[in-house]
Amino acid sequence: MKRVTHILNKIIEYSLIISLALLSIIVSLQVFSRYLFSIPMPWSTDINRILFIYLVFLGATIGIRDQSHLNIDILVNKFPKRLQKLLNILVNFIILVFLITLVVAGLIFVLSSTNQVTSYLRISISYYYLAIPLSAIAMVYYISFHLKDQIKNFKK
Repeated sequence: MKRVTHILNKIIEYSLIISLALLSIIVSLQVFSRYLFSIPMPWSTDINRILFIYLVFLGATIGIRDQSHLNIDILVNKFPKRLQKLLNILVNFIILVFLITLVVAGLIFVLSSTNQVTSYLRISISYYYLAIPLSAIAMVYYISFHLKDQIKNFKK
C-alpha cells in the first residue's frame, strides 16, 4: 500500500505542477497576444478552463491527504479528548460517505456529457467533468487511511 500511495502522491503532485505551469504560460501568452499584438487566442479559454478545474479538484485531494481541509474545531476542543477523537471519526466518516456519493454522481455526470463539446477545441466536456470522480476516488483512498488510523487510535 505504501508504494501505491507514493505513486498516487507523485501523480497528483506532478499533475498539479504541470497544470499550474501550463495555466500560467497560456494565460500569459493570451494576455501578450491580445494586448500587444491584438491577436486573440480563443482556444486558450478551453484549455485554461480544464487546467483550472483539475487544479481545484487535485488541490482538494491534497487537502484531504494532508488533513489541511477547512476545520472548525472551537466547539470540539471543549469536549474531553476521547469524545474529540470520536467526533473526528464521525466527521471523516460523513466526508467518506459524501465522497463516495461524489464518485457515483461524478461518473453519471461524465457519462451524461459525452456528447457535449467545447466551443473552440471541440473536445468532449466529459473530460472536464472527469476531474470530479477521479479526485473523489483519490480522496476516498486517503480518507480511508485517516479513518483506519483514527479508529485504531480510538481503541487504545
